[in-house]
Amino acid sequence: MEFPLLFAVCRAGVEPLLKGEMAQRHGERLVPAFMRPQLVTWKAGKPLPEDFDPGLSFARHWGFSFGLVPAPGEIPARWTEAMGDFAGLPARWDVYPRLVPDGGVSPEIWQEADAIRGQLPTAGSGSWVGEVILGEPGVPLLVGGRRLVGAGPVSPGGLARVNLPPESPSRAWLKLEQALAWVGWDEESRWKGKRAIELGSAPGGISLALVRRGLHVEAVDPAPMHPSVLAEIGPGGARVHHRRQSAGRFLSENREGPVDLLVSDMNLAPPAVLRYLERLQAAVRARRWIITLKLNDAAMISRLPHFRERLGRVAPQPVRVLQLPANRQEVMVIAGEG
Repeated sequence: MEFPLLFAVCRAGVEPLLKGEMAQRHGERLVPAFMRPQLVTWKAGKPLPEDFDPGLSFARHWGFSFGLVPAPGEIPARWTEAMGDFAGLPARWDVYPRLVPDGGVSPEIWQEADAIRGQLPTAGSGSWVGEVILGEPGVPLLVGGRRLVGAGPVSPGGLARVNLPPESPSRAWLKLEQALAWVGWDEESRWKGKRAIELGSAPGGISLALVRRGLHVEAVDPAPMHPSVLAEIGPGGARVHHRRQSAGRFLSENREGPVDLLVSDMNLAPPAVLRYLERLQAAVRARRWIITLKLNDAAMISRLPHFRERLGRVAPQPVRVLQLPANRQEVMVIAGEG
């Protein structure tokens, strides 16, 4: 089966970058159709196969667009019109907002999304997910779909149902939690007793999220960590051990592996970050990565395809590069098997 329209959702203000990335990767094959805040759609000159992957880094999620409907009651008919008898009902419906603040989606918006999802019929099995995107009050709903294949998000719309806790010393807590939810690594018992290394850890937002999940954390940063993070005791007695030294000095010591999770939120240009990661990965053989790459100027943005290629040679597979709501002038790298 083939489809003529594609959608992608992104951070506020990133829509032009997303359009430019699509043009760079696919040329005239896909032409922008319409744009709304945090949403871009494209029309394909030639219909796209059901396993098409645009390979976008400035989106948190994408799918095939089936058009707009004015009310939830019209969603099933639009699905049937687009899909025919090819797939029947979807295995599930993912209903989520288009507009996502930096700090996360409010519980009230999720309640509205859940109420719509509860009205929609599903097959309970199959290989397709129905997509419903909520806009501003009174704005039509966008209906779409995607195959349950590839490295797409586990969470609806690539969104985490988390908000920054007041005790976190930085917004980095959100980056980690959003990445875990996107890839489906956020189960309660997954990380208890495991080991993590975090480069660029101060003041400790990510370390706090990790230790509360039961990870024993080696936090590497010459700057001080927040005292509350160092005092935190997680499940199974997990603690944060602060190595108050530069990443270079840390790498000069012998590191024992393997490590369950390698995290970096260093405020350095991607070439420097990648050099550190390549050296550290050779020593600790981390099974999974969650890394931010800062793209603070046009030169770094233009080199993103090169950074993706370099990551593919050193990071655990598969490698996903995307931008989540808590990411500002940066992208998130999530690497490794579930």
